[in-house]
Amino acid sequence: MPLADPSLAATLPQFQSTPLDQIPTIIDTARSAFHSGRTRPLEFRINQLQKLYYGLCDIEATAISAMSADLGRAHFETSFADINYTKSELISMIKNMKTWLADENVSEGIPWYLRWSHQTYLKKDPLGVVLLIGAWNYPWNLNLVPLFGAIAAGNTCILKPSEISPHSAATLEKLFEISGMDKECYRVIQGAVPETTLVLKQQFDKICYTGNGAVGKIVARAAAEFLTPVILELGGKNPVIIAPSANIPVAAKRIAWAKSLNSGQSCVAPDYLVIPRSLETAFITEFSKVLNSFYPTGLRNSPDYSRFVNDRHFNRVHEILKTTSGEVKIGGEIIDPKDRLMEMTLISLGHVSEGKWETDSLMQEEIFGPPLAYIVYDDNNLASAVDVVRKMSDTSLGAYVFAEKKAEQDLVLNNTRSGGFCVNEAFVNSIIAGLPFGGVGQSGTGKYRGKWSILSFVHLRSVVVNNGGWVDWLIGFRFPPFLESNYKVLKMAVPSPGFSRPKK
Repeated sequence: MPLADPSLAATLPQFQSTPLDQIPTIIDTARSAFHSGRTRPLEFRINQLQKLYYGLCDIEATAISAMSADLGRAHFETSFADINYTKSELISMIKNMKTWLADENVSEGIPWYLRWSHQTYLKKDPLGVVLLIGAWNYPWNLNLVPLFGAIAAGNTCILKPSEISPHSAATLEKLFEISGMDKECYRVIQGAVPETTLVLKQQFDKICYTGNGAVGKIVARAAAEFLTPVILELGGKNPVIIAPSANIPVAAKRIAWAKSLNSGQSCVAPDYLVIPRSLETAFITEFSKVLNSFYPTGLRNSPDYSRFVNDRHFNRVHEILKTTSGEVKIGGEIIDPKDRLMEMTLISLGHVSEGKWETDSLMQEEIFGPPLAYIVYDDNNLASAVDVVRKMSDTSLGAYVFAEKKAEQDLVLNNTRSGGFCVNEAFVNSIIAGLPFGGVGQSGTGKYRGKWSILSFVHLRSVVVNNGGWVDWLIGFRFPPFLESNYKVLKMAVPSPGFSRPKK
């Protein structure tokens, strides 16, 4: 939708950086609150999350307006991908966290001489103080969903939203205020580079960062100074392989939806396509039909098409589009810097054998915008499409294949690497709470969502309890002096392998 009238922004919570001299104190206070044991009781955690839920309900209209002011985002998109998903995730966390946090008895691997007297289990201990550095493109989803897990796990938390979507960042801080969150345990720190730099000089027990790889490396280096573990969700060039057996109308519609959502500013959006020669023309035709059906009155006046978040991001993608050597097949005409509007643009980079796609501007970095490049391959050589993916984005955050034949689906799935994967879909792997969300390799490390948020923000503490002093006669062989009888008992402790010696 067109960028919001400036008068709307004046009615929203206003962004204000946290004073630098307050930042160390805020973090020290969170650490003291953790050590006080305040977040240990499950009832306290549930109460805080319930407050957040109703705070979200109360501030929802403001949150939608904030996204309109920041991104010109369609109201439905904000509700679908940010607010409603976030509320659903929170409800699930509150309902299931007691089960997910329960101790887990361990029976495997216990030596026979300890089974009668020793209890073994895993205790899910909170880590301490968690820092969450969120993203601007889905500020509610990507800031709050990992926060829910960190709170449920019993940690105190510092949230640092992105200043790039300032109205949303300010509204997130307002959410904490109206929800009545414990101010010593959970705080929002606002700011840009100076504030973030100072935050990263403090010690945390885990850091979760969502954003680009360049900043991800800065976060990882800062965390390494304290040996702090990290979750890094970094995105990348997500490939779509269209196999010869693909249903083209279905593929075109789902790819267009996944790419147009938030105007392509999604870490799991399709970045480029690899298309068999025989389906190229059909795909172009169907893709054009789909876009016309999505935006029947045109992009400029559509309330359902988002804008770029700022001039810098618009100019970066515009420069990529201006310098491509590819052939524009659809779009490429509606480019309005004043409105930060760029239409969906489909660009051919030729046949895989030509090789020009390797050096084209569209293939050098994650696009994070509406342009969508494609490369053609021969129908009888699906493996060449996989080779393109391996060369350009070997460890992307998402990877997608459209194929009706199981053999083609399996070939792509088993010969590529990615954080998540979809067959005959795109994007949706990132909005299913029962699946962990995270990258691999260059697209990140660690995961969260649902029970995986719990597991990511707790320490699995191995606990052994010996309840019987009477059994020392049975386990006494471990104590000196070591006689022949000790060795006989020791040999009994090793189980039979249950398999024969391999012949080769």
